Amino acid sequence: MIKNANMFNDEASEGKKYVLAKFRVKALDLQVEPLQVRGVLIDAVSKTGTVYSEFSFVVVPEPVLSTDLYIDGEYEGWASFMVNENDEPLLVWERGSETELWFKMN
Repeated sequence: MIKNANMFNDEASEGKKYVLAKFRVKALDLQVEPLQVRGVLIDAVSKTGTVYSEFSFVVVPEPVLSTDLYIDGEYEGWASFMVNENDEPLLVWERGSETELWFKMN
């Protein structure tokens, strides 16, 4: 899917793999509008608890996870992460904030 998104996307580094995650977000109740929905606000965390800091500079499939939502707004988009080949990371939205959310990938 990474190669199909853009033929110029590089292969993952040695010992690494790309992980694509598709998120569907609906703004049911907001304290502050708009809700900024961005793939860069999501971190991949390894099985051992290490946060992957290597940003994957690739063009992801459309639609990209990047929009602003208002009450009752909904959006679906892709985000990518580069992780160790043998890892099954968890993903965390706004890590360290009051609105932190954790996701297990299927």
